[in-house]
Amino acid sequence: MLSYLNPDSLKADYSIDATDNPAINIEIKYNGTLKEIHDYGLEGSLGLRQFYSLIEKLVENQKWR
Repeated sequence: MLSYLNPDSLKADYSIDATDNPAINIEIKYNGTLKEIHDYGLEGSLGLRQFYSLIEKLVENQKWR
C-alpha cells in the first residue's frame, strides 16, 4: 500500500474550494522519514482516496464494543 501511495510524490496540503467538509491529517513514516499530510475535503491523490476508502471499510467491518 505504501509503495502505491508513493509518499515522496504527495503534497503536504490538499484542499477543495468549498466549506464545511471533512478534513484528515495523516502521518506516514517510511525509510526513516516522516511525511505529514493535511487533506481538507478528502480529495487528495487517487492513492489517498483509495487509502481513505480502505480505512472506512475496515472501520465498518469491525465489531466495536
